[in-house]
Amino acid sequence: MYFLCTFWNPARSHCMQTRIDGGSYEDSHYCESIKQLRTTLGHTGYYMKFIKGYAQITAPMEKKLKKDIKFEWTPECQESLDILKEKMVTTPILVFPDRSEEFHVHVDASSIALGIVLA
Repeated sequence: MYFLCTFWNPARSHCMQTRIDGGSYEDSHYCESIKQLRTTLGHTGYYMKFIKGYAQITAPMEKKLKKDIKFEWTPECQESLDILKEKMVTTPILVFPDRSEEFHVHVDASSIALGIVLA
């Protein structure tokens, strides 16, 4: 299970998860464009304060965003993305809720996507 889903949208917009025919989702193993990379880093950037060494983990991917550099997915980028995925689905990012505490639901929606965070 990954932290992020895009519902009802047949186009892939990030590198974490992709919709396939039939409405199910599969893991995307790499970013195919700078736009996907920016979107992925934007989604995960919110959690950087919870991920120790976030800047070092994402450094190989961040280098691909510089101007005058041809976008090419490298093994270093793949390793960074794999580490980032693992960090996003482990404690303290993804934990079971404590039912004795108060819940906060943060929702963001548009005509093509819906995002919800339970905090």
